[in-house]
Amino acid sequence: MRSGFRFRAKRGLQWSVILVASALGSLLFPLIVEGALRLGGVGNDTRLFVENTLSLSHDSYIVNKHFYAQFFPLDNRDWVIKSLEWGEELTKTKRPDVIRLVIVGGSVALGHQAGPFRGSRILRLMLERAYPSVTFEIHNLAAGALNSNVMRQVVEEVMPFQPDIVFVHMGNNEYIGPFGPAWSPE
Repeated sequence: MRSGFRFRAKRGLQWSVILVASALGSLLFPLIVEGALRLGGVGNDTRLFVENTLSLSHDSYIVNKHFYAQFFPLDNRDWVIKSLEWGEELTKTKRPDVIRLVIVGGSVALGHQAGPFRGSRILRLMLERAYPSVTFEIHNLAAGALNSNVMRQVVEEVMPFQPDIVFVHMGNNEYIGPFGPAWSPE
């Protein structure tokens, strides 16, 4: 009778070891692959801001186009990376005499088809004329075809840069943008 009990206990222990090894393997395998890919330089950084390596200041950042590209299908990502431009460099420490305004939203806020008549440029001119003694920094971080799910992430990442005003200009991308009902082919 005792020999049967030992057999069952050993078999139960073997299955426990197999289950634990399987669980650890399924957790460790993706981590090992991720580490190898990062060491190999595969992939892109998807943070909104990356350090500006061309600036002499260590506090200077520029918009990372790969942040926006991650929300587009593969066949459109190259277009996003090559064609769209966002603002100028941005420093984390804001001068006290500057009012920093950040614009987020869709293509209307970006104004990429309006050339010199972009809304952010017109807003800058209006503010500079109305308040000549105040220095304004206007950073347009809008992107076409993206909705509030993405813009929420933009706002979260811009908050350490101490914006005084975050201006949201959004429209129909809630329906046609990523995660919207019209984005899915089904």
